[in-house]
Amino acid sequence: MATEPSVHAVFIYMERIGQMAILLVLILFTKSNFSGRPIDVWAVLTVICLLLYYIIWVRYIVNGQYAADLTNPFLSVPIPLAVFPVCALLFAAIWGHSLPLGLAAAVFAAGHLTVSWASAAGS
Repeated sequence: MATEPSVHAVFIYMERIGQMAILLVLILFTKSNFSGRPIDVWAVLTVICLLLYYIIWVRYIVNGQYAADLTNPFLSVPIPLAVFPVCALLFAAIWGHSLPLGLAAAVFAAGHLTVSWASAAGS
């Protein structure tokens, strides 16, 4: 049976609050931020981060579903399944000039990266 990562509860709460806040912000506040926005470097970085995230999942499935494939560095990025979606959200916030999304993503990042790091270190 897997054990919970050994991190302070505040980081777990930050991760969960950030997840909920991102969802609410995307549903309620950001449509106007992304409608008609030109494709720029921030949009491209967002897409690249998402593609890298999905590549890691494909690698995991194709290689026989070894847990190490989810936590090992990818392109020298540690805990890539935590880093790439966080970066994608932060880049999307910059691209859409969305302060609410940026704040929600920052709260999520602090919690998610800390919890993921502890989880990877414990596995």
